[in-house]
Formats: sequence, structure tokens, C-alpha cells
Amino acid sequence: MHQAFLGVEPANIEWREIEKNGKTYSAPYSPNFDDIYFNTQDGIAESQYVFLRGNDLEQRFLQQPCQFSIFETGFGSGLNFLLAAKLWQQTNPNGHLNYYSVEQFPITPVDLRKIYKELNLDNPLIDSLLEQYPSILPGIHPVIISECITLYLIFYPLDKGLKEIAINQSEKIDAWFLDGFAPSKNPTMWHKGLWHFMALKAVNNTKQKTTVATFTAASEVRKMLQHYGFEVIKRKGYGYKREMLTARFEEKKLSNPKPDLFTDYIVARNTPKRIAIIGAGLAGAACAYELNKAGLEVDVYDKSTAPASGASKMPAMLATPNCSIDHNAFSQLTFAGMQSLTNLLGQKEHLVEAWQALVTTNDKYSEFHIEQYYSIYKSRLGTNIKKAIDTNFTKKLSLIVPAVQLNGPSYCDYLLSKIPPKKMHFNTEINSLEQLKDYDSVIICTGHCTLLNDVYSSLFPSIMPLRGQLTETKKLYSIERPINHEGHLFQDQHSWYIGATFDARTDDSIRAQDDLDNIRQAKEKLDIDIEASNIKSSYAGIRASTYDRFPYCGLFSETQQQSIWLNYGYGTRGLNLSLLGAQIIKASLINQTLPISKNLLKRLTPKRLSS
Repeated sequence: MHQAFLGVEPANIEWREIEKNGKTYSAPYSPNFDDIYFNTQDGIAESQYVFLRGNDLEQRFLQQPCQFSIFETGFGSGLNFLLAAKLWQQTNPNGHLNYYSVEQFPITPVDLRKIYKELNLDNPLIDSLLEQYPSILPGIHPVIISECITLYLIFYPLDKGLKEIAINQSEKIDAWFLDGFAPSKNPTMWHKGLWHFMALKAVNNTKQKTTVATFTAASEVRKMLQHYGFEVIKRKGYGYKREMLTARFEEKKLSNPKPDLFTDYIVARNTPKRIAIIGAGLAGAACAYELNKAGLEVDVYDKSTAPASGASKMPAMLATPNCSIDHNAFSQLTFAGMQSLTNLLGQKEHLVEAWQALVTTNDKYSEFHIEQYYSIYKSRLGTNIKKAIDTNFTKKLSLIVPAVQLNGPSYCDYLLSKIPPKKMHFNTEINSLEQLKDYDSVIICTGHCTLLNDVYSSLFPSIMPLRGQLTETKKLYSIERPINHEGHLFQDQHSWYIGATFDARTDDSIRAQDDLDNIRQAKEKLDIDIEASNIKSSYAGIRASTYDRFPYCGLFSETQQQSIWLNYGYGTRGLNLSLLGAQIIKASLINQTLPISKNLLKRLTPKRLSS
């Protein structure tokens, strides 16, 4: 078990023959917990009896038109989720189901498909689940199953998962599925923090009360439920089990957690009626896309004549996750960003030039690092990560990793395509926030060298310029995938793109020497001879970088009249992280659960500098 992943490991499953009533059935078995996940003979009926009927879900779904929240301990095969989600679609398709599930040992998609086949499970949501099923990495993984169902897969040990999930303070949990293996087999799944969290998020009013259902009738479970304010009822167990427990919350007074750096993201607030977004590059366009999709009214302001006029104008951009031996916070953030990006673009193939990249051995990544990264991540990423010998260029060991390559302006155009033209304000200089005083919220998505930042430089967190120049050349031949060395080599249908340079200048005019430097680097690192006469065009932009590589993404200030949000400082990770940043701000504005952990939110808040 690699400690960098906080105990989150792919499930170790064995298929065993189970005899019952004179018949033999194949069942998924966990050698770690010496128990089966369920019996394939009647697993569906058992789940429906224990959890759906145990929480009276059909009747409650019909009675609760807007939103319903379920929290499950132990996602396992996902059977409970699929049955509850299907029931929701059948009974309340116009409402929204939030389904939370903690899992320390996620089952791989390959094993999940086998389980569903063994169960002969006919469920229209299976494909949607498996197409978006996240890599087996610790974190919060939102899965948008449909417009009316959001699944939050919480890949952590239970105690860690309950601490890291950033649920809005206004949201309560309506029903609990206490699943997982029995207390005697898996005691860490039934610890004190669970009961405290359950009481803290419980519904207690005259119309609705939080309910609980579990397969076990263990006395320690009953006693803890009663201690934390639940009225416990014993119910006939399913099949050979004599009894099981259900419960209903009555009352338990608990003090709210102390404010922390993540608190601004989960505070309940009134949904803004009008939002101004300053900047129409990657960050601004992503914010406009997410907020418009959520039904909010947005106006986008940019001093240029078109979207993606700054560092976002590059015709070839590459997003890759940051692998690290300790899977540190920055790595966690970049993998979360890749998940958001690929979920969006999976149905937009026409925007994507490549889905993988070749990371070659270089001064930053030695062969030792390549071997280590492959060893650490292979069981979690499956076929999305591979070792390879780069036979075309470096002749050295390389790593094939998940990636997205696309055209920056085309991507921004897509994100902004649903914004009404009258809401797009180009050639508009915002010199003061006074110009936007009629908006409930203002989101600043500017890059470096923006007048607004100059005017308010004493107020806003500082950013550092990171100029880069990309060189477009004649396409000498086709390459299998984009190459990431100490620079990059990309291609599209017509051209190669090499670069980009790094320097601290704030002038984005084209420099001929930078093109020559890019050509020289391609020769030194990849042994490619490109003549200067093959240069077709050049693109320069100023990236906005922060002192710690983490962008500023969150609430900056708030009054009764207006809230100011910052969303910039993505540096070289704009494509990788900007969509995730937009989803974070959207969730905060409309009281949704955040798509990343509290620990990562504390790394992103603009207020981290003053903590």
C-alpha cells in the first residue's frame, strides 16, 4: 500500500462459488475483509429491501419535489446507487438527487462490468457511471449521471472522507445507507466520527426527518445511533438474517465546526441574480459556461476585440496531470482538473486533437522518475498510463499519460457559444469596480498586465508574469501524440507547434530570437532539424503565475451588496485547471457541494496569504 494515496487502493476481488438452497452461485469476495459484497442470486432484491424500503424512498421521493440527498458508507459495486437513482428517475425526474458515497477500496470498471453482468442488472445508468468513473485516486469525484442525478464518489477512508467532503452548510442528508462490511469485519467503517457527522447533517423538522437503514443489527451500532439522537427500530432482516436496523433522527444538539479557510466555499448564500465576469480567456470563458449552464445571468467583459486574446490565444494547448512520487496536493489538483476537462470534452471530440501525451526523459524527469511514476500510478490509471521507449526522438524511456490537446480560441468560443451576444462586452475596459456596482457578484478572471489589477494592486493577491512564445512551423511529418519534454512538440492537421519559452518579460510582442530558441531546443532535446524558413507564425502571451503554483480561486470580499471572487493565476496550467476553477466558484455561488476536498480548497482560497 503506497502511503501517498492515503490508504485508497483498488479493491482486491476474488470470485467464489457460494452454495445456497442446493444451488451454486458466483459471488464477488473480498479477501481483505473475509466477506462477500453480496450474493449474486438475490443481491438486487436484498438492496431494495434493506436500503430503499428501509428508508421508505419511493414514497419520500414522490413527496420531496426539489432535492433529496443520500449518503452511503461503502460504494462497493454501486448497486445501491444504481437502484436508488433509477427509482429517482422514475418517481421524481424534475427534482435533483445528490448521492454521496465513501469508498476506500474502489472496484475497477472492469470488475464492475463483470458484477453487473453476473447480476443481470438492467439499468440505463450503468453506461453513464462507467464512462465517467474516476481514476482510483484519493479525492472527491463528482459524476454527473444526468441532469437530475449527481453522484459524489469520495475515495478516502471513511474518517478522512467525512472531514474532506465540502457539503454546503444549507444541505442536509435525508437518508443514510450504512453499508460496507460488518462491524466485526471492518470496524473502521463504524467509528465515532460517522455518528457525529450524521447528527450534524440531519434533517429535523415537522415534515422531514433523516432516516437510516443498515443490514446489521449489531448492538454497538444501535447504541451509537441512539446516543447521537436517532430513534432506532429493529426490522425483520433479509433472507437468512434475523434482524436489521432502521432509524429516524429525533434530536441532538451539536456545536457547529469552527470557521476555517474552506468555510467561505460552503457558507449558505443567496444565489446572485446578476454576475459580471471580467476576462474572456480560459478562466473567464469557463466561468461563463458553468454559470450560464446553472441558469444564472452573466455578463462577460473584456478589453480586447474577441475571446482568448491573451495567453489563452495559443492555437495548440496541452493539459496533462502532474505525477509525483508522493501524489502531493498539486498533483491531486491537476488530476481533478483533468477529470473535469475530459468529462466535458468526451462528447466534444471535434475540439480535441489528442487524448494522450508522451512525457520523455529529460533534466526534470529522469528514468528513475519515469519508472517510479509508472509503478505508483499504473494500478490506478489502468491503460491510461504506459511505459514506452521513444523510438522516434530521444530513444529513451518515456511515459504515456492522459492529456488533452486543443486550440485555445476554438475552446473558448465553444464555452461562450451559449452566452447571448448582448451579454458579451468586448472593447470594454474595466478601470474600477464602481463600473460594476449593479452586479450581485463580480468574478475577476484576468491574466497579467490587466489595468484592473494595476489599479487594485494593493488589494488583490499579487501575480508574477511568465511570458511564453510558441512557434508554428511547417509540419514535416506526423507524430503519434504530443510530446512533452523540457518544451513541447504539438501538431494539428496543418502545422507543428514548438515551445514554449519561459521568461519574466511583460511585453507580449513577438521576438525572433525566441523562435530560434524553440528551434534549437527541438534539435537538442528531440533531434529534429527545423529550418528557420519553415516558421509559419508565432504566438506570445503573458501567463499569470502565483508564488506557490496554486491559482487564486475563491471569494475575496463580500458585503451585503456585492461579492468579489478571484479566478486567476493558473500559470502554465490554465487549460488543466480553469474548468475545475469555474466549477468551484459555481458550486460556492449556488450552494452546491464542492468538487474537490477541503484540503485543496484551503490551497486555492485568496485568503490563504493572510492566514
